[in-house]
Amino acid sequence: MILNMPPMLVRKGALVELNVTDSITNKEVEQGQWLQLFQVMTSYYDRATSYAQMIAETVGDPTPFLQMAERALLVSDETLRRLLETYNIPDLDRFTLVEKPSAGAESGQNGQGAVNPGQTTNRLGGTVPTQGMGPVQGPS
Repeated sequence: MILNMPPMLVRKGALVELNVTDSITNKEVEQGQWLQLFQVMTSYYDRATSYAQMIAETVGDPTPFLQMAERALLVSDETLRRLLETYNIPDLDRFTLVEKPSAGAESGQNGQGAVNPGQTTNRLGGTVPTQGMGPVQGPS
């Protein structure tokens, strides 16, 4: 950058500040961002599922609560997965409740036959609908 500066600025003594970071610092920043995002999202989904539960109890229909709980589980799980990836944790599936779909499952097939499109199997023995749920966005 200094080599490309016009000679006039160099003669006038233009001040150039350079901040040098290394990959370790960048990794720590990324980990901090994902940790903060995970905390915010956890708090948000805790409140949202509480409200959904109150609504479900008031109306007598558990559907809104179940939908919110499934969505919260799916998004929280993906955020946790990405947070753990920044720490280079091996075997992430051991720490999450929702299994990440394989390439075959995403296309509607797995090694055991057809999979309903738009669903992900969770470790609690059920399926979580994923259609209409956009990708999780996080710090970049």
